[in-house]
Order: sequence, then structure tokens, then C-alpha cells
Amino acid sequence: KLIWETYLWFYGVLMEFRIVFDSIEAKGTLTLYEAWTKGKGKDKINKQILQEEPIASVDYIVTDAVEVTDLKVKEEYRKKGLGRLIMNIVMALANYYDKPIELTSADDAIPFYKSIGMKLKKGTKDVFIWKPKPKKRL
Repeated sequence: KLIWETYLWFYGVLMEFRIVFDSIEAKGTLTLYEAWTKGKGKDKINKQILQEEPIASVDYIVTDAVEVTDLKVKEEYRKKGLGRLIMNIVMALANYYDKPIELTSADDAIPFYKSIGMKLKKGTKDVFIWKPKPKKRL
């Protein structure tokens, strides 16, 4: 197993990326924390921040597709672009792996997934897919 973990500051939000690779699949988590540095310097991660409840997170598995197994945004942070930010990162990952994204949506999230360009899988009412753009050959 190979574990990759990194942190990124983005407009006052701390992003924690964690991916575990094994021979069959990669499992990943992207977690967002409210993390204003208050002058302490963005290069130092405050461990207290990482003990707080995340404001948003996504879990996914990469096999034949990037399967989003869980996407959460705390209610008070909804409609602020965090879900879109997280899904844009997952779409970039899927594009890198050249794999589609597949997920099952709760009824109240269907408009969100449609708004970010995902399509309902034929014959379903809550399974969405997104396919990466074909890569240009030189």
C-alpha cells in the first residue's frame, strides 16, 4: 500500500487530501476545514483545525470508474461553492485517470449534480455519470 497525504490552503479553507493506493484501486478523501490562519502563517498547519468537524468532504474509489461514495457539505456552508469546488477536483482527478465518475444522488441533490454537468444514467432516476473529455492525440 502507498499512502499519499497533502494539505493545501485555498481562500481561508484548509484542504486535506488523502489517497491510499493498492494494487487494485485507489481510495481517496478530500476534506475541507475552515482554517483562517490569523497571522500564524499558512505554511504551519494548526493541528487543532484538523480535530474540528470538517465543513465539507468527499470520499471516492477509483477502479473502472471514479465512484463518489459520499459527498457532504455542512448545512451552513451550502450554496457557497464548496460542493462545486470539491466536484471540480474530483472531475480533474477522473480526467487524469481517464475514467468516468459515477454516483448515486439523494433527491435533494439532483439539481446540484445537473448544474455541474453530470447526466442521469439511462434507466435510472438517481444515478449520475460524468465522462472525461477525450484526450487530444498529437
